[in-house]
Amino acid sequence: MMLLRAACVVVAAILVATRPPLLWLWLTLCLIGGVGLPMVAVLLANDAPPRPEKLLRNRLHRRETSHPDPAHAVAEREHKVIDAE
Repeated sequence: MMLLRAACVVVAAILVATRPPLLWLWLTLCLIGGVGLPMVAVLLANDAPPRPEKLLRNRLHRRETSHPDPAHAVAEREHKVIDAE
């Protein structure tokens, strides 16, 4: 759509330079294309269904990773010892 808008602006500039018959009609059509197309593009871009609730969560918010009972969690976990020697 933005390519069509750019074409409308270029055609309007060429029309002003060449002064064809019915210039006012051609310039009006180019003006409608140059102003109307971006509005239509925004409306089409924003016309989407609402996002699901789980996608709207803050992605920076960490989930709880701790065990409900920290003392029990340490006992459950295997302890690995890395010896450098």
